[in-house]
Amino acid sequence: SFEQGKGGGAQTPRARPGLMGGIMKSKKGTVAAIAVIIVLVGIVCIGLLRDFDAQGYVRAILNQRFLGDVTEAEEILEDTSKKELLKQYDEGIESFVSDYITNGVEIDSELEKKFVDLCKEIFGAMKYQVNEAEKISRKEYDVSVEFQPSDVFLQFITSIQTESENLKQKAENGEYQGTKEEINAQMQSEFLNRSYELLETAYQNMQYGETETIVFKVKSNDKNVFSMKEDEISSFITKILRLDEIQG
Repeated sequence: SFEQGKGGGAQTPRARPGLMGGIMKSKKGTVAAIAVIIVLVGIVCIGLLRDFDAQGYVRAILNQRFLGDVTEAEEILEDTSKKELLKQYDEGIESFVSDYITNGVEIDSELEKKFVDLCKEIFGAMKYQVNEAEKISRKEYDVSVEFQPSDVFLQFITSIQTESENLKQKAENGEYQGTKEEINAQMQSEFLNRSYELLETAYQNMQYGETETIVFKVKSNDKNVFSMKEDEISSFITKILRLDEIQG
């Protein structure tokens, strides 16, 4: 089951004349000095040869988006604070709720928060595993991610369609009272509250599909700053939640 770097180096020290003069006084001192120099040069070489941690980068970004876990992201994205990373996570879930659930319809703030909190649980339950990066060039890596898509929104949309038909039937049966605007408001309120209940039920009963793989491209710009394309992340969210099957 799935659950859910930086390169750098030291500067080579400059030998001071006084130190070198002392080393020449004894054979043992010479051997010891050479050993120290070899170790220091080795440290420098390791630092220079160390690659960008593309695997850690992708894992950090996905954990931030799905889990709200910014531990790795905070280390890798040095220019972005923990507070900002958490804000990005919250805004991402809120945007998802607006785009895929409420669809721009005015909604009570308390109910909206319930939707956001539930979607955080759903996102946090997604199964993916970030594999080791493949270095394509000095400025490009491929990072494959194995994942098991969830049917939570397939279940949800099926239930929503049935609920929509039920509400229409109730309206035709005269079960709502008031003006046309008042009836529409009653139906909308009832529909949104039922939607939350149906999404919660879908979450409790969701199933995972067979393992699939997606490959992310991690590239650096002219300033040697590595990043992923936002549309690749969006595509992954679509695939792991099977939203493309709903849209299609």
